[in-house]
Amino acid sequence: PQLRPEVYARATEWEGRIEARVKAFLAARAAHSGATLVELCCGKGRFFTTLIKLSGIQRAVAVDINAAAMEELRRRVAALPESHPVVETIVGNINDHETQQQVPTADVLVLNDAMMNIPDAQGLVAFIASRLKPGGLFIGNTIATESIWKTHPLCLAWLGLHYCLIPLLLR
Repeated sequence: PQLRPEVYARATEWEGRIEARVKAFLAARAAHSGATLVELCCGKGRFFTTLIKLSGIQRAVAVDINAAAMEELRRRVAALPESHPVVETIVGNINDHETQQQVPTADVLVLNDAMMNIPDAQGLVAFIASRLKPGGLFIGNTIATESIWKTHPLCLAWLGLHYCLIPLLLR
């Protein structure tokens, strides 16, 4: 389904803010030889393909449970005209231990519009903490702000990580 124009405009604004935040983060870590980006629950990769174009990303990993969506992501990456980092895809459920073990540690970890669908809040927080490199950047948002705070109370602040919750930025 198509997004209503006002929703699309807000999503575009959000993506612009996040892209700027990730650029600033990568510039501050310029001494590193290259950053690893992981996007969990990435779907067809519309935002993923934007982020992998940023300077400083050396390795990018996309994770989603939907094999067809991951195939579409691979087509999007293949169609990119400019050079981009090495891209890996993992088809699997991030609630499953086997899938979690395949996810590398990341300098930038993204979980976009999916937190409210993860039933194990403490497990999600532990997983994010285990996959984010020291000083790394976690970017997460949810379309259901009320439910996320009821089911994930203060979980992100508890991590003590650099993080960005998008609904808070747009208020």
